[in-house]
Amino acid sequence: MPENCHPDALAAAAACYCFNPKQSDAVTIYLLNRISGLNLDPDTLARNAKYFCFDRKTAAAVKNYLLCQIANGGSPGGCQFIWGPDPTVLGPVQIINDDTSTSYEFPTLETLNGSFNVGFSSTLQSISLPSLVTVTGTINLDSDIVLTTLDISNLVTIGADFNGSNSTLLATILCGSWVPTNGTNIYFTDCALSKTTMELILRRLVLAGVTTCDIGLTGGTNAGLASLSAQGQADAATLTGLGNAFAMNP
Repeated sequence: MPENCHPDALAAAAACYCFNPKQSDAVTIYLLNRISGLNLDPDTLARNAKYFCFDRKTAAAVKNYLLCQIANGGSPGGCQFIWGPDPTVLGPVQIINDDTSTSYEFPTLETLNGSFNVGFSSTLQSISLPSLVTVTGTINLDSDIVLTTLDISNLVTIGADFNGSNSTLLATILCGSWVPTNGTNIYFTDCALSKTTMELILRRLVLAGVTTCDIGLTGGTNAGLASLSAQGQADAATLTGLGNAFAMNP
């Protein structure tokens, strides 16, 4: 099923990224200009507008490319996407198969009414959501193979699952305000969680008193039980004793 084939659809979508009408027009013209071979003739731009009849995968690739170009001043490589200024997003954030951006920063985002899904990137190294307090859906960071750091230092509530499995270099998760809830699946299998991050996750779970969570922290180079402090080892035992399904490396 194709996306909207009219170039004005790009201008409408651009509003979601906090562009004013003038900036939205500039984005529309920029992209048409790119597919017209850097030709600004209006007839050529209109004729090439037909290429906006994208399938979903192509549309997602173009979106990621545009965001990267805008955030990085038009230079390829090493791109950084910075969200702002809205504190609330009324819907999910989903960025899949972005193989250009190296970081995502959401410095002003406080509430996400939906899920945060960022997956299958071969370039993304860090995600920063330092002001985020509430996510009503899941946080899913599946298979971001060079991701090392997630900053959700002020996040209190995750409405559903918390997953970063197969992000094989993910070592640091800043989550010191997180209050886990019963019934949540927490999967960071085949990652590289450091001793500090592992102990922080276990401590947050114990302080919340959860009893019905499924917690998978095995595989990869995740810190093992033997490497933890006495407090960390006690927290691991407590989680099992409370009835949670719990597994980590020995």
